[in-house]
Amino acid sequence: MVEQTAEQLRASNPNASVWVGASAGTGKTFVLSNRVLRLMLSGSRPDKILCLTYTNTAAAEMAIRVNKRLSTWITMDEAELYSELESVLGKTPEKDQLLLARKLFAKVLDVPGGLKIQTIHSFCQSLLGRFPIEAGIAPNFDLLDDITINEQLRLSQDELLLEIADGERDELSKSLEQISSMLAESTFSDLMKGLTNERGGMETLFKRNSHSFDRLIASLKSLLGFEKKDTRESILEAACDENNFDLTGLLNVAGVQIETSKRFSENGFKIKNWIENADNRSSNFNVYKTAFLKAKDDIKSPDYLLSSASIKKYPTLLDDIYKEAERVKFVADRVKAYNLFENTSNILRIGFELINKYNQRKKSRNVVDYDDLIGKVSELVQKIDASWILFKLDEGIDHILIDEAQDTNPTQWDIIRKISQEFFDGAGARDESDNGGRTIFAVGDIKQSIYSFQKAEPRKFDENKRYFIKQAHDAGLKFVEVPMNLS
Repeated sequence: MVEQTAEQLRASNPNASVWVGASAGTGKTFVLSNRVLRLMLSGSRPDKILCLTYTNTAAAEMAIRVNKRLSTWITMDEAELYSELESVLGKTPEKDQLLLARKLFAKVLDVPGGLKIQTIHSFCQSLLGRFPIEAGIAPNFDLLDDITINEQLRLSQDELLLEIADGERDELSKSLEQISSMLAESTFSDLMKGLTNERGGMETLFKRNSHSFDRLIASLKSLLGFEKKDTRESILEAACDENNFDLTGLLNVAGVQIETSKRFSENGFKIKNWIENADNRSSNFNVYKTAFLKAKDDIKSPDYLLSSASIKKYPTLLDDIYKEAERVKFVADRVKAYNLFENTSNILRIGFELINKYNQRKKSRNVVDYDDLIGKVSELVQKIDASWILFKLDEGIDHILIDEAQDTNPTQWDIIRKISQEFFDGAGARDESDNGGRTIFAVGDIKQSIYSFQKAEPRKFDENKRYFIKQAHDAGLKFVEVPMNLS
């Protein structure tokens, strides 16, 4: 029997919603299991407790731990059980709690499937199994494992590349050619893998644009500050138009530079040749810009643009040079942005078709992957009242516990918010005094987050803490934040 610290007792309090920041090795699983025990000892039904853990291993470990404690309570003598419950509750147990403790193991065994200690994916799978039609998937679907997911993604990629090689997809062929010209073979493979790993986010992006690739590209172009008619050629043509720069002033600059040392005369000849060769200004712009800009397109320092003697002799000339340097830098940045637009467009085009192939393969086989579980449930709880869904699922949930909450991704948090919304609304926010209060509990530590794994965003841990604190405060319910010093 392990004694609880004051912080652990506060965290396992069944009459309050609690947010716990706990460092590694500080007894998070111990607190979680004790909270489940205290919830049941306070009168909560086992089937109305949902504990969301991060892995199947963690779920199994916690279920074993809880069931082992419950099973030992059946055969303990009175004094030993009294001492055990006093440790769990942090106070003297009541007589009815001693009686209840001996019955809890049987109550848990009566729950179909046992206590709801699941990963978020398992929970979503159970929801979709009950509401496949509402979620827009075929009943009796199967879940792909990681090995099969990778296999189906590889086959989808091979199918797409084969179509391109056979000349069936001209636009895709152009996109693939441009991407391949910039990347090594191994880097291209990494890009394809990255696209498939981000398929959930990409699908959301396509949905926001009504599954129209043209609409998506138009949105991207606007986001980067371009008009619909803009092209790389039009940007350079405008930059080379004599109405947009001081031709006479630049010739004067070039003349002064050419008359000085080689360090400056090279820049002077670049400027002079660019101005005089009017028909090829666009194609020679990359050479011209080096008269003003360094390798990474930063403006050169004054001592690389004009000699100190020339600055003294022609005091306004440096201003003329800097005026053109700033204009050239602006154009160079615009060209970079347009290159980014084109490269992103090509990658999205490939990604869009790759994901379509993959989704077609899943649909024809009536299978879903882990991203589908989260995405479909997210859509489900948005379009159908979440409280009704949960009521139909074993007549509702009164308590939600979230383990490793720092690695819960934004979409998963949205699902948790939606299914717990009734906890803080009107009749759903029951009075704590009747042992029927509805609570949410989360434990985690942003320092331990597995960044980007399952698209986790550690900042969401604190963001959702603030959200649930406000929800509880507005509903007049108790919410406790426990500091990260559990032991």
